[in-house]
Amino acid sequence: MEQRSFSRGDDKGTIQANAGIVFNGNIDGDIESIARISHLFSALPDSIRNDMAFHDRWHAYLPGWAIPKMQTAYFTDHLGFISDYISEIFHEGMRNRNFADAHEKYFSFGNHVEARDRTAIVKTVSGLVKLLHPANDPTRRR
Repeated sequence: MEQRSFSRGDDKGTIQANAGIVFNGNIDGDIESIARISHLFSALPDSIRNDMAFHDRWHAYLPGWAIPKMQTAYFTDHLGFISDYISEIFHEGMRNRNFADAHEKYFSFGNHVEARDRTAIVKTVSGLVKLLHPANDPTRRR
């Protein structure tokens, strides 16, 4: 949630939101045609398909067709992390680390970037830096 909490308007008060949402699914049809005549969220249910307030809260969109398919060449014959172990490292070891300022060494936002967009960008960059540079030591490449 944007504010990390929500309220239903009843007497229960504010509830902390500690999770995110991930949508996973397929789009029926040709992607280029759908993008030209509609939008890539047209496959979502009517209740959220055109809800701009909902879409305004997305922090990232990763189209599955942009991810390379798994190949046996990606696997190793050497030692590696078991997925349960590495997921625990990410969950317990990295979850509470904040890399929100990692971008400040290399770029700044213009006045045209609104607060919600700034938050989404900072959270996305923080997550990517955690994955790619867990020591928080990214360098600028040209």
